[in-house]
Amino acid sequence: MSDVAPPPRIPEVALALEGAHVRRRAAGQRLFQFLIDLDDVDVREETIQRRLFDSDARDATLVVVAEVRGLAFTRAATSLAGVLSGALADREHALPAATVAVITIERAITAPWDR
Repeated sequence: MSDVAPPPRIPEVALALEGAHVRRRAAGQRLFQFLIDLDDVDVREETIQRRLFDSDARDATLVVVAEVRGLAFTRAATSLAGVLSGALADREHALPAATVAVITIERAITAPWDR
């Protein structure tokens, strides 16, 4: 017998996502997308990746474009300041030697019913 469980059916995933949107809306949260460019660290190194994935910054997507290295996030919060301060604290804990070079705010994602 295998320990691997089959993935949830698509309708179950859709219901779970809808429930998450309802809870986020009830809490007054929105989704924010942003990129934190880093100096003094190479996110392609396995030890750096391990430190990130073993931290609260594990939700970051590692980005390397034209030798610019960064962490892309999509996080929920009630404010931009709240979401940025949380991500920066998580990054500081995981990669204390890395210097933040630039923060780029991509967008705030609003659910269709909030527009």
